[in-house]
Amino acid sequence: MDAKKKLGVINSGLLSAQEKKDFEARIKSCPSNKRIAIITHGKADPDALSAMALTQLLEGWGFKSDIFSEGNISNPMNTTMISKLNIEIRNKKFFIENRDIYGLIILFDTGVSNCFLGHEDLKELIKKGELAACNPDIIIDHHPLNTIPKNCLIIKKEVGAAATILYNLFREFSLVPDARIATALALGISADTKDLTIESETTDFDREAHKELRLLYDYPLFEKINKRFDLTVSHLKLLGKAFTQPIYHDENILILGVGCVSSGQTEFLAHIVDIAMRSDVKLAMIIGIEDFRMLQAKVRKHADLINTNELCKKVFEDPLKTDIGIASAGGRTASGGAQVPLVERERKIFEKATEEEREALFMHYFEHYKERLQQHMKELGF
Repeated sequence: MDAKKKLGVINSGLLSAQEKKDFEARIKSCPSNKRIAIITHGKADPDALSAMALTQLLEGWGFKSDIFSEGNISNPMNTTMISKLNIEIRNKKFFIENRDIYGLIILFDTGVSNCFLGHEDLKELIKKGELAACNPDIIIDHHPLNTIPKNCLIIKKEVGAAATILYNLFREFSLVPDARIATALALGISADTKDLTIESETTDFDREAHKELRLLYDYPLFEKINKRFDLTVSHLKLLGKAFTQPIYHDENILILGVGCVSSGQTEFLAHIVDIAMRSDVKLAMIIGIEDFRMLQAKVRKHADLINTNELCKKVFEDPLKTDIGIASAGGRTASGGAQVPLVERERKIFEKATEEEREALFMHYFEHYKERLQQHMKELGF
């Protein structure tokens, strides 16, 4: 951020004068000799990675900060963004080992339950007195919040991307992001709104922010990260497999199966299902078994009659079915997903099976969730 470049005072309409005042006061309450921790959800995506703009905003008040995200970030667009914009991401282990250097905690593009602050191991360390309390001081998010922490400033807005909220904070403080920061913010908005094409999730605030950022960002760099990001051989192999076997397609839905994949490859599933949505279907879903321990699914939709969050829960949550386990499922208006843990017996079967046997085992899950999805679509009138 170029602190010397300033606009006249602008009230964007997204943030209230009180929110601006409270945000500044909360930031300045951090001890001057402490850093600020900015924590995003696991496997940070471009919207979460736009938190790099927040680090620049905080520097204007003289505070150093670090961005945190847990989990392997291997999605090709995300890794390209990290590389090209030189974003440094720290993990939970670093946070635990260096908790004392942080005087303020900001959650960005996440609530407590979707970041490592909600992990049981961290809670246990706090309970034992081995780690200082980790209550967030500020939450900046556009997702529904399952937990509202005490004494926490909540800046939660119904917009398409957290980056839109962050850009409006720049505007409220009459600051203009430099080209690198503008590129990150524009990428965050583009990624979460699919280049402003998801009507149900894209607001006028998103469109206006993106329009203004286009006057500031590095266009070739934006295009490289957004459209021409680096693909690995592993990604290309999985892409080929997804559209060959197994596959189900009717006039409404397209279901892809990739069989058994590594934890790194699961990051590619979102990109593959986005490609699938370029067909004429109303809904696309991709399924894979990660490291013989977890069924991973990604869902995308076009039709307004389909509530993705409700669909994911209907199709994947099945706590009474002990051979499937209890699923974690949900989503936003146009995109969603699920993680269904395999029980120990199933994991051992997969581990001991031959490659051919694993493919047959996977088809059991593929057919099971295909039938559940078809049933739900039928209930919706498709």
